[in-house]
Amino acid sequence: MLQTIFQSRSYRKVNREVFVVKQNGYDHHGDNAVSDLFKKANNAIEDFVIELKNQGLWDSVAIVMGSDFGRSLNPNSNGGTDHAWGGNYFVAGGSVKGGQIMGR
Repeated sequence: MLQTIFQSRSYRKVNREVFVVKQNGYDHHGDNAVSDLFKKANNAIEDFVIELKNQGLWDSVAIVMGSDFGRSLNPNSNGGTDHAWGGNYFVAGGSVKGGQIMGR
């Protein structure tokens, strides 16, 4: 489906696309179900990047991921994770100059 959407840009007279994906269920304090959600998100992003590269679009795309709250990386006594810092973002793309961490 993405191939059809990207290939129809000139027909639809658009030069930018915005795709929004929402994933709920991160408010876990036990059972570390968060790692399964991370895997699902990672797989979806990986598939999207593969498709962009196959179509020769990777260098002209920026992927931005944001979160309204964060989770600690260390497990709590219930085997889950607790609330941590919020406002985590990452940006990826073929022309993005990576390898930088901004903020404290």
